Amino acid sequence: MKIKLLFVFFSLTTALSSQEDREQDTSFVALTVVDFNQRVLSKDKLVLVYLKAEWCAVCKKQRPILDALVKKNINEVKLMVIDTETNPLIRDAFEADALPMLLLYKKGKLVWNYVGLIQEKQIMEWLKYYGL
Repeated sequence: MKIKLLFVFFSLTTALSSQEDREQDTSFVALTVVDFNQRVLSKDKLVLVYLKAEWCAVCKKQRPILDALVKKNINEVKLMVIDTETNPLIRDAFEADALPMLLLYKKGKLVWNYVGLIQEKQIMEWLKYYGL
């Protein structure tokens, strides 16, 4: 139910500048639902959202895997890293009770999600399935 609320705010967002499109989003503090929608839902390419916390040991293992994957596919995939401790609204909207959590968006629609540690090869399979 809460995920659906994120989509309600989609109409309030505007397109980001082309400079922002070229940059990889690496960290956010107090990200609002509108900000989230603006950065994720309006993109034409795949957006991989990574929900993590500094205290999470598994998250620390997941991050280098994601960085390597995105570096190899920089023009096709955008990585958005969200610390759930500094972004409680987003954490609550996704009911992120377990971390790390990955969410894959294609043309503004959530197409895949995963909770826990996942290897690059497995993520690539999903990215290819959804059009990488």
